[in-house]
Amino acid sequence: MFIVGMPRSGSTLLEQILASHSWVDTTDELPFIERLAIDIQQLGGYPSAISRLTNAQLDTLRRTYLQQARQYTLNDTGVFIDKNPNNFMHIGLIKTLFPNAKVINVVRNPLDNALSVYKQYFSAGHHYSYDINHIGFYWQGYLHLSQFWQQTYGRGVYLVSYAKLVECPEAEIRRMLAYCELPFESQCLTFYQSTRAVLTPSVSQVRQPINSRSIGSGLKYKECLTPQQVATFDKLCEDVETFFTTSM
Repeated sequence: MFIVGMPRSGSTLLEQILASHSWVDTTDELPFIERLAIDIQQLGGYPSAISRLTNAQLDTLRRTYLQQARQYTLNDTGVFIDKNPNNFMHIGLIKTLFPNAKVINVVRNPLDNALSVYKQYFSAGHHYSYDINHIGFYWQGYLHLSQFWQQTYGRGVYLVSYAKLVECPEAEIRRMLAYCELPFESQCLTFYQSTRAVLTPSVSQVRQPINSRSIGSGLKYKECLTPQQVATFDKLCEDVETFFTTSM
């Protein structure tokens, strides 16, 4: 089970909800899909190289990934979460290796998300996050790629609207569990009572019940943006609404 999306989009919240299920184990923000992608790139052109992989090569990659990921699971439940937001770039690889994998893409309001990314100091790997213009450009790439995956895999990739999750948590959690083919368990609603370790910047948020405090959080900074930046994020917000309308 893979959870992807932009950083600061709600991926840790989804992980905490799903990890509260008795059938589900969790790991960490694993780098192994990204590392496999690098190995495949060295074969000559990442996207085209994926299509040229033999069955033997695919089997080797599957075993390699599972062996590495299983070192981070605590229980042998059979179902575990790989929550690495950056894996939105590698959904094609994930679906090639594991056609039946559950892939959940969580999407947050672009302006709220962008300001949250901008305020967060990442230790490494997010150089775009220090400039609002760069975040806007990165967000455009994320959305375009998400649209492509949705056109390619349809219901094989499950979209979660962070805003809808906040507005109707039980209904959205039930739908997400149904997509994952998991029976509903009430502790998924009280995920904030879990004692499992959380190693992301969202640790304080997921120790509380779902609330709407972060909805619209970017609006108070909108007057600090240039007209061009405002136009970029207004267009992104419109495009996200269209994306959900045409994909759900």
